[in-house]
Amino acid sequence: MGLQIYPPGERQPRVFVVQRRTVEYSEWEYDPNPDTASYLLGMSVRRVVGIPWSEENEDLFDRLSEGAVFHLILNTGAVIEYTFERQTEVRRSDTAAFRQISPGLVLVLIGELDDEGAPTATRLLVVGRYEAEQELTREGFLSTDIERDVPLATPIPVFPTATPQPARDLLYVELVSVGTSPDGYLVTKMRLYNGQYELVTLYPDDIQMTFGNQPNPPGPWIPASNLENMTILPGQAADLTITWAWEGQMPYATLRVLAYEFSIQLQ
Repeated sequence: MGLQIYPPGERQPRVFVVQRRTVEYSEWEYDPNPDTASYLLGMSVRRVVGIPWSEENEDLFDRLSEGAVFHLILNTGAVIEYTFERQTEVRRSDTAAFRQISPGLVLVLIGELDDEGAPTATRLLVVGRYEAEQELTREGFLSTDIERDVPLATPIPVFPTATPQPARDLLYVELVSVGTSPDGYLVTKMRLYNGQYELVTLYPDDIQMTFGNQPNPPGPWIPASNLENMTILPGQAADLTITWAWEGQMPYATLRVLAYEFSIQLQ
């Protein structure tokens, strides 16, 4: 993963390589390299990224205010944009900003020491706001590294109408990766988030795939036969992996999830 931070009015971003980390026994293990950030595993809706303390990185946090933009580059190649929401200083034990209640980004300045060499009692946090509208307008590709050629997937925009939509049609869907299993199946990994006030139930026919020899094949559509009915509560997020029978001959596919469609290039 990668992270690009654009302070207000600056065109040249501060760039970080982002490593995935776990926290055990309340200890955040991380690379002290000031150019290497760390992403907490399991924080998939409101992503939490630690920035190692250095004078340069502390100055970067000081320059972040309204108008700052953050680009999180996933391993798939997808770019998710966040905008500055707020900056605050919290006690090290305060985890309220990490709660997975809505999409967003939290940057944490970690590793700062006091004059006696002990960890400081507080940490600087910067919270980024996720604008759902980018799902309708985002350009770019989703890709993943697999043993064969790199597949590409790009979302096909679905434009809203003036007619109120049911909660299930407003479900947030992100195609995280596309790959192949050792036995030749196509594996799609998705992230779902229900930001509505009603529960959403997904059925096998709600997730379908079609393959073809040309981009955006029109059909026939294959439902996700290995998916059981799945209910997502209000404010809940879920990671979903679906496997599809694929003989490796068709180089293009389209994945449909409710109102979303993702065009996938496999070869």
